[in-house]
Amino acid sequence: MMMKKNSLLLACLLALLPALGFAQKIDERLLNALNSLSMKYSLEQETVVFKQPVGKRTQVVYIDSKTDIFDKFEVRQVYSTIHESETPISQAILQKLLIANGKKKIGAFELLVREGVYFVVFTAKIPPDLDAVNLKAVIDIVATSADNAEDTLFFADQW
Repeated sequence: MMMKKNSLLLACLLALLPALGFAQKIDERLLNALNSLSMKYSLEQETVVFKQPVGKRTQVVYIDSKTDIFDKFEVRQVYSTIHESETPISQAILQKLLIANGKKKIGAFELLVREGVYFVVFTAKIPPDLDAVNLKAVIDIVATSADNAEDTLFFADQW
C-alpha cells in the first residue's frame, strides 16, 4: 500500500513539473509550424533537433526556439554543424566556404570558436513566424548544404 502511495505521489509531482516552469518551452509560432509537419524531433534546452535524411546519409539540424532581435527585426536560427576541431580550420577550406557562401540563396557557412574548439556550421536566419511549408524547405536546405560540405570538405559523416 505504501508503494502505491509513493508511486501516486511521484506521478503527481511529475505532472506538476510543467506548471512549475521546469518544462522546456518552445516559441508558440515555431510550435504551430512544427505541429503542421509530420517530422520527428526532440528538444534539447529549448532547441528543436531533427535528424534529417539527405540521400543515403543523415544530418542533424537544430532550430532555436529563442529568437534574436535587431532593432525591430526578429530572426530565428536554423543550423547544422559540419565540423568540430581543436585546431584551426585550414585557410584552403575557409576560402572554399567563403566562395560557397557567395553562391547560396539562403544561409551561410560560419566559423564559431567556443572554449578553444572550432566549429564550422551552416546557418539560415529566418522570420520567427515562418509557415510550415517554408520552414520545411529551410530545414532541407540547411541539411543538404551542411551534409554536402561535411562530405566534400571534411570527408566525414559525423553530424
